[in-house]
Amino acid sequence: MNRIAKAIDQAQADRSTAWAEPSGSGQSRSIRAAIGDPQASLQRFFGVLDANRLLGDGGRVRPDVQLVSMGDHFDWGEPHDRERARGEGLALLSWLAAHPPDQVVLLVGNHDLARVGELVAFDQERFQAAQLLADPIYCRQSAGKSPTRY
Repeated sequence: MNRIAKAIDQAQADRSTAWAEPSGSGQSRSIRAAIGDPQASLQRFFGVLDANRLLGDGGRVRPDVQLVSMGDHFDWGEPHDRERARGEGLALLSWLAAHPPDQVVLLVGNHDLARVGELVAFDQERFQAAQLLADPIYCRQSAGKSPTRY
C-alpha cells in the first residue's frame, strides 16, 4: 500500500478517535511547511503532501515535519460531491488533529468562519432544504466558468 492510501486509511480511522495530545518528545522539526485553502479530496491533499516529501510511510506527516494547515478543508467540488466532500473534510480534519499539536497546526479559514456564521441557526434538515433551493441558481451562475467552489 502506498503512502497516500495509508494516509487516507488513517484519516478515515481518525474520524472516530480523540485528538492528539502534545507529544512532549522535544522532537526537532527540521522541515516547516504550510498548506492553505486545500479545498480538495483526500487523494489530492495527500498527493500534494507526498509529492513534496512531507508524508511518511506510516500514513502520517513525517516526524521531522511541522505542518500548518490554513483552513477551508471541506469546501470543494460540485453539488453532487457534497456528501463526499463533507465526509472527506471531516476525515482530513480528524487526521490533521490526530497529530501532536506541536507537529500540525490548524488554522480556521474564511470559508470555515463563513459557514459557522451562516449556519448557526440551521439544523441539518433546514440546511438541506435551503441547499436544494440554492443549487439550481448556483449551477446556472457557474455555467461556462472554470471549476467551481462554494
